[in-house]
Amino acid sequence: MSSPARHLPLSMSQRDIWLDQRSFPESPHLNVGGYGEIHGCVNLEFMAEAIRRIAAESETLRLIPTSASEQKLIAEPVVDIVELDFSNDANPDQSVLEFSQTAYSEPFSLEGRRPPWRVVLLKVGERKVGMMTQFHHIVMDGWGSWLFY
Repeated sequence: MSSPARHLPLSMSQRDIWLDQRSFPESPHLNVGGYGEIHGCVNLEFMAEAIRRIAAESETLRLIPTSASEQKLIAEPVVDIVELDFSNDANPDQSVLEFSQTAYSEPFSLEGRRPPWRVVLLKVGERKVGMMTQFHHIVMDGWGSWLFY
């Protein structure tokens, strides 16, 4: 049986970000993230498991901001890793770019249902895999999101 979530106050910086997002709830302007590629043989199942382990060990990736201007720290990570295959597209790199642009424009909900971050693994070719990450700025900054790689 997992432990209940701990409720924690937002830091001053998080509170500013929370207020900004509440002012513009449909806007993705506080999304940060990136895209990286691995050239070579990649086992997507192992990669997904590694991401799940990172989330289990990182409190930041288990924080869920709530509409009550606080955050919950959950004991067990909520990780849904999407795997997409663009390797058979006529121009896989262009397909990945178009997908990424659309995905980065999707705002996160700060209503306390799940941690505000996403990971998408993208098969670009037989020996080329991309990883797209997207975080809400309330749990990750731009510098920190690059450390994820």
